[in-house]
Amino acid sequence: MRARRVTFTGTGLKPSTIVYPFFDDVLVSSYCKSSNSSLADVGAFNSTLTTDSIGTVYGVFYIPENTFKSGERTFKLVDIQNYAAEANTISTVASATYTGSNISITKANLGLSSAKPTISTSVTREQQRVITGVNVGLTLTVTQFGTDDPIAQSFLVSEPDGIPGIFISKIDLFFRQKHPSLGIVVEVREMDVDTGYPTPKILPYGSVVIPTANINTSADASLVTTVTFDSPIYLENGREYCFVVKPQGNNTDTKIWIAEIGGTDVTTQSPIYQNNPMGDIFISSTNRTWTAFTKEDIKCVIYRADFSSLTGSVNYKNSNTEYLTVNSFKSTFLDGETVYVSNAVVTVASGAVVNASLSNSIVIGTTTAQSAFSIGQMVYISSNSGGITDVATITALPNTTNIRLDANVSFTDNDASIGKLAGNGAFTGIIEFYNTDTGDLYIENSTANSSVNFNTGNTQTLIIGKASRARANLVSVDNVTYSVIVPQMSIIRPPGTTVNLTFNGTPLSTYVRETTGTAAQNDTEIELVDIERRVLSRSNELTYMTGNNSLQLDLSFTSANSRISPVINDIKKSVLVIKNNISSGNTEIANNETYPGGNTVVTSKYVSRNVILADGQDAEDIEVFLTASKPSGTEIYVYAKLQGSEDSEPFDEKYWSLLEQVNPTSTISSKVDIKSYNEYRYQLSLANNATISASKTAARNANNSNIVRYYTAAGAPVDTFKVFAIKIVMTSTEGTHLIPRIADMRAIALQA
Repeated sequence: MRARRVTFTGTGLKPSTIVYPFFDDVLVSSYCKSSNSSLADVGAFNSTLTTDSIGTVYGVFYIPENTFKSGERTFKLVDIQNYAAEANTISTVASATYTGSNISITKANLGLSSAKPTISTSVTREQQRVITGVNVGLTLTVTQFGTDDPIAQSFLVSEPDGIPGIFISKIDLFFRQKHPSLGIVVEVREMDVDTGYPTPKILPYGSVVIPTANINTSADASLVTTVTFDSPIYLENGREYCFVVKPQGNNTDTKIWIAEIGGTDVTTQSPIYQNNPMGDIFISSTNRTWTAFTKEDIKCVIYRADFSSLTGSVNYKNSNTEYLTVNSFKSTFLDGETVYVSNAVVTVASGAVVNASLSNSIVIGTTTAQSAFSIGQMVYISSNSGGITDVATITALPNTTNIRLDANVSFTDNDASIGKLAGNGAFTGIIEFYNTDTGDLYIENSTANSSVNFNTGNTQTLIIGKASRARANLVSVDNVTYSVIVPQMSIIRPPGTTVNLTFNGTPLSTYVRETTGTAAQNDTEIELVDIERRVLSRSNELTYMTGNNSLQLDLSFTSANSRISPVINDIKKSVLVIKNNISSGNTEIANNETYPGGNTVVTSKYVSRNVILADGQDAEDIEVFLTASKPSGTEIYVYAKLQGSEDSEPFDEKYWSLLEQVNPTSTISSKVDIKSYNEYRYQLSLANNATISASKTAARNANNSNIVRYYTAAGAPVDTFKVFAIKIVMTSTEGTHLIPRIADMRAIALQA
């Protein structure tokens, strides 16, 4: 599983209680921080997670790189530290399922959705618990735990024929009484098609926590409590569903208004003489077995979405990401952590005295503090080795050689350096990927603007990790070149709806995004054979494209009626861009590939395994046939490495022999149709013995009935061969967008 920053919110837990985070039953306190209600980091790693007076807790979990297996993994908050040994003593627990995998859109059990349904479960504990959470690009699915005493109301989706389903957006409920601190959980679930009773399966986005402050109560059932779902919920026509109301903590103070045949409507004082045709009430004390009450119904209003337009569109643009090359890594960055950017010039290059055990002040030697710094300025303080770099804000300038910070420095050093942050700390981003071997560093959510970005600095600019205190030096601000694009969107197309995709890229030769879109298909590779394109770093977009994004994906919708609509789920919204890794072709590349080790500069090549002919079946010649697409400007070079049965020299030390294309050079393929294949035939060149003896490669010997001959390193001639291998090298002088392609390869060892 890759590293990710995941935020979580736990509600309905035991109030004023320390809870411990577990991921896949592994204690992960060292990767978790406490946060505020805005889900911003406020604590340090391994900080204590304590629920508030109503049982709510907020935090951030940094999933460590390559530590947990991908797939569905459970994140839990419990009030014990040893889950395996103390599980029986848990008094409060919350759980959510994190899916670390690509999303696959399927239609299972007649449920149409791009998110997976969750299962409501029960354990015998003190009170009901729930946890929800979101991280960048992925959503944690809610799972409920608790000793439940829920009430359910079934309803049938009954629409005219030809309408596949509907979307519901909210439900109005009416309460007589509520708990002073505990709220409710409302879930939309499937009904069992055989028994007609509620199932544990909660529909995607069908679970909402309503705090007690948002519950309205009245003595005459006149005040509405509206339950709005995070996203409209799709329900199939002709199917029965239910909504379930569960009081948090299994409290007995929550009372909901219902209607019963023979009773009196407390709002209108009219007698109730007929049952609502929508369905029945179900009561359960376990959340597993249910009792039906056919003469009663919950007072409610279910809102069906009525879409005002039968057409629509949305466009996505590339995120504000910086593609950087850096060097001089000091310490290790954390995936998902916030990073700051320094100004290009170091204010105090050396000599600053800091002491972690003293107050939050720094002595900066002979530099005049008042002229170099100002109160409220954000600065970085780096140890002499650069291994630790803190970020802080100046709160006071007591004298000419001293500055005071809002926090103690984390290290002691008599030769530290101090610098200022770009944009006074406003220029930040989030570590998305880095590789210390290649120097690649990708920063997403860049806050760069036209006046403060990576192009306004120079190679002295530092990238500084807020949590890790690591740093690296900026080398270059790069772009991503591509020649293949794959939209990876989570799209739902109910019957009677359509979604069409087009994209506009930025050509490699310009800084202007295309105005005419290219048709695309979701989860399908689109080969861009016309030109190379690129996605620019955000700083480069600001510098060279006046801030315009360099890639845009447009989606247009249609629907046959106002009850349904296509859906794009933001749980998955990305575009994969691919660059063909191919070398520019020239004669030098072709000739260098004859050496035993080949040409290491060539990036696109195929080498077969060694083929050993049967005893007594030594071959006199070899031919290679390719079914290939070779547009003008591209080339395919074919080589053979041969060894005779009497040659005792190592096979790896044999030279590769370049084969000649037998077809006319005019046999080329279409530049537009990438599957425009031709058959190409290759064979060894024809030469006389004198020419062969002067070369280290093999050829057909014109002086010996065209039987293949080569010479060993010792100068001995070898006719025929028993072992061979084939190498294919592909090049292009047009660019990475126009490349040769090979569908099939056949090598034939020929005998007389």
